[in-house]
Amino acid sequence: MTNKLLLCLPLLLLAGCPVNETRDVSEEMPMPANQDQKTTTVVPAELLQKIRADLAERSGTDRGISVQLAEAVVYNDGSLGCPEPGMMYTQALVNGYRVVLQQDGQQFDYRASERGYFRLCQNGKPPRGRDPRI
Repeated sequence: MTNKLLLCLPLLLLAGCPVNETRDVSEEMPMPANQDQKTTTVVPAELLQKIRADLAERSGTDRGISVQLAEAVVYNDGSLGCPEPGMMYTQALVNGYRVVLQQDGQQFDYRASERGYFRLCQNGKPPRGRDPRI
Protein backbone atom coordinates (compact mmCIF):
# COMPACT_ATOMS: atom_id res chain seq x y z
CA MET A 1 0.00 0.00 0.00
CA THR A 2 2.85 2.39 0.83
CA ASN A 3 4.46 1.77 -2.57
CA LYS A 4 1.21 2.69 -4.34
CA LEU A 5 0.97 5.88 -2.30
CA LEU A 6 4.54 6.82 -3.20
CA LEU A 7 3.84 6.20 -6.88
CA CYS A 8 0.66 8.28 -6.80
CA LEU A 9 2.04 11.13 -4.69
CA PRO A 10 3.74 12.96 -7.61
CA LEU A 11 0.53 12.74 -9.62
CA LEU A 12 -1.50 14.10 -6.73
CA LEU A 13 0.92 16.97 -6.31
CA LEU A 14 0.84 17.79 -10.02
CA ALA A 15 -2.94 17.61 -10.11
CA GLY A 16 -3.15 20.47 -7.65
CA CYS A 17 -0.64 22.67 -9.49
CA PRO A 18 -1.77 25.06 -12.22
CA VAL A 19 -0.35 24.26 -15.66
CA ASN A 20 -0.43 27.84 -16.90
CA GLU A 21 0.55 30.63 -14.58
CA THR A 22 -1.73 33.65 -14.77
CA ARG A 23 -0.79 37.19 -13.90
CA ASP A 24 -2.50 40.53 -13.62
CA VAL A 25 -1.79 42.36 -16.86
CA SER A 26 -4.24 45.20 -16.36
CA GLU A 27 -1.40 47.69 -16.02
CA GLU A 28 0.43 46.64 -19.19
CA MET A 29 -1.71 48.90 -21.35
CA PRO A 30 -2.88 52.11 -19.71
CA MET A 31 -6.39 52.92 -20.81
CA PRO A 32 -7.35 56.44 -21.88
CA ALA A 33 -9.96 58.10 -19.68
CA ASN A 34 -12.59 57.93 -22.43
CA GLN A 35 -12.00 54.25 -23.21
CA ASP A 36 -14.71 51.66 -22.60
CA GLN A 37 -13.40 48.78 -20.45
CA LYS A 38 -15.43 46.23 -22.44
CA THR A 39 -13.66 46.90 -25.75
CA THR A 40 -10.09 46.60 -24.50
CA THR A 41 -7.94 43.58 -23.84
CA VAL A 42 -4.22 43.37 -23.34
CA VAL A 43 -1.96 44.73 -26.04
CA PRO A 44 1.66 45.26 -24.99
CA ALA A 45 2.17 48.94 -24.13
CA GLU A 46 5.34 49.15 -26.25
CA LEU A 47 3.49 47.85 -29.33
CA LEU A 48 0.56 50.19 -28.76
CA GLN A 49 2.98 53.11 -28.45
CA LYS A 50 4.65 52.18 -31.78
CA ILE A 51 1.27 51.93 -33.51
CA ARG A 52 0.20 55.34 -32.17
CA ALA A 53 3.54 56.81 -33.32
CA ASP A 54 2.97 55.36 -36.81
CA LEU A 55 -0.41 57.10 -37.08
CA ALA A 56 1.07 60.36 -35.76
CA GLU A 57 3.79 60.18 -38.43
CA ARG A 58 1.24 59.46 -41.18
CA SER A 59 -1.05 62.29 -40.12
CA GLY A 60 1.67 64.77 -39.14
CA THR A 61 0.40 65.15 -35.57
CA ASP A 62 -0.14 63.08 -32.45
CA ARG A 63 -3.07 65.20 -31.29
CA GLY A 64 -6.48 63.66 -30.89
CA ILE A 65 -5.44 60.02 -31.28
CA SER A 66 -7.63 57.74 -29.19
CA VAL A 67 -7.78 53.96 -28.86
CA GLN A 68 -11.18 52.66 -29.92
CA LEU A 69 -10.34 48.96 -29.77
CA ALA A 70 -7.32 46.96 -28.64
CA GLU A 71 -7.75 43.19 -28.61
CA ALA A 72 -5.82 39.96 -28.87
CA VAL A 73 -6.85 37.88 -31.89
CA VAL A 74 -5.79 34.80 -33.83
CA TYR A 75 -5.48 35.40 -37.57
CA ASN A 76 -6.03 32.63 -40.12
CA ASP A 77 -2.75 33.33 -41.92
CA GLY A 78 0.24 35.63 -42.20
CA SER A 79 -1.78 38.37 -43.90
CA LEU A 80 -3.15 39.27 -40.45
CA GLY A 81 -6.62 39.43 -41.96
CA CYS A 82 -5.51 42.10 -44.41
CA PRO A 83 -4.29 40.44 -47.61
CA GLU A 84 -2.81 42.42 -50.46
CA PRO A 85 -3.43 41.29 -54.04
CA GLY A 86 -0.60 39.24 -55.51
CA MET A 87 1.08 38.56 -52.17
CA MET A 88 1.62 35.12 -50.66
CA TYR A 89 1.32 34.55 -46.92
CA THR A 90 2.22 31.92 -44.37
CA GLN A 91 -0.67 29.48 -44.12
CA ALA A 92 -0.74 29.04 -40.37
CA LEU A 93 -2.58 30.53 -37.44
CA VAL A 94 -0.92 33.73 -36.23
CA ASN A 95 -1.39 35.10 -32.73
CA GLY A 96 -1.67 38.84 -32.78
CA TYR A 97 -3.62 41.99 -32.07
CA ARG A 98 -6.09 44.32 -33.66
CA VAL A 99 -5.91 47.98 -32.69
CA VAL A 100 -8.37 50.55 -33.98
CA LEU A 101 -7.32 54.15 -33.46
CA GLN A 102 -9.39 57.23 -34.11
CA GLN A 103 -8.20 60.67 -35.09
CA ASP A 104 -10.35 63.57 -36.28
CA GLY A 105 -13.39 61.29 -36.59
CA GLN A 106 -11.61 58.79 -38.85
CA GLN A 107 -10.79 55.23 -37.78
CA PHE A 108 -7.50 53.46 -38.53
CA ASP A 109 -7.41 49.67 -38.36
CA TYR A 110 -3.99 48.32 -37.40
CA ARG A 111 -3.09 44.63 -37.40
CA ALA A 112 -0.11 43.24 -35.50
CA SER A 113 1.59 39.93 -34.90
CA GLU A 114 2.54 38.79 -31.43
CA ARG A 115 6.18 39.29 -32.44
CA GLY A 116 5.64 43.03 -32.93
CA TYR A 117 5.24 43.38 -36.70
CA PHE A 118 2.31 45.68 -37.49
CA ARG A 119 0.67 47.41 -40.42
CA LEU A 120 -2.20 49.72 -41.19
CA CYS A 121 -4.94 47.67 -42.79
CA GLN A 122 -6.95 49.58 -45.34
CA ASN A 123 -8.81 46.72 -47.01
CA GLY A 124 -9.19 44.11 -44.30
CA LYS A 125 -12.09 42.42 -42.66
CA PRO A 126 -12.54 42.04 -38.91
CA PRO A 127 -11.37 38.67 -37.55
CA ARG A 128 -14.06 36.02 -37.21
CA GLY A 129 -16.27 36.36 -34.19
CA ARG A 130 -15.68 40.10 -33.89
CA ASP A 131 -18.24 42.88 -34.34
CA PRO A 132 -18.10 43.90 -38.04
CA ARG A 133 -19.38 47.39 -37.20
CA ILE A 134 -16.07 48.34 -35.56
